Amino acid sequence: IPMKSRAIPEEAWQTAWQVHSVQRQRVGKTLVVAPPWDLPEPGRTGRTLIQITPAMAFGTGTHPTTRNCLLFLERCVLAERGRSLLDVGTGSGILAIAAAKLGARSVTAVENDPIALQAARENAALNGVGSEIRFRKTIPRASRYSCLVANLTAPTLISLAPRLSRIVSKGGQMILSGILSGQRQAVLDHYERSGALLKLKKSGEWVTLLLERR
Repeated sequence: IPMKSRAIPEEAWQTAWQVHSVQRQRVGKTLVVAPPWDLPEPGRTGRTLIQITPAMAFGTGTHPTTRNCLLFLERCVLAERGRSLLDVGTGSGILAIAAAKLGARSVTAVENDPIALQAARENAALNGVGSEIRFRKTIPRASRYSCLVANLTAPTLISLAPRLSRIVSKGGQMILSGILSGQRQAVLDHYERSGALLKLKKSGEWVTLLLERR
């Protein structure tokens, strides 16, 4: 089979991945997520901008689990801007950044992967909220939060259920994601012991749950 080759400038192949890594997108009623090289013109969208640089950390807004978390998070924070929020498994930091920019009173983000934690810190600084988010490697023991978001996996959510349920104050809300459709009931069985299901979002094979702590 005949083959052809051509030289590609070094800077072209080093940045070519960016074009396909994450696209600018509107989420919900108030958010727009974009990479730093494809920002909307200031003031044109009327939306809260979240800049995310794709790196070795999950969460660019394109995956259904992240997107549905953003939709529920928008609802939770805008309903009561004074909320304190805990983001467990923050990855790129997108959910914690969104909460801070939407007006949460305090935001704590937990990530045990040092590479992802560094990416989250950098993204928070890029968005001007680096000083508004407390980053940790472990889940706080004594604090209580009025909103929890955990975009993990079903087995991890199940194993953390007693701890995460206790950390949310009564009347607070829990956003749980990273759940495959067939795992939904198993997760609910553990969290409905202390919470009531308010709403469910299903995108393809993925499910995101919104519960209220009783």
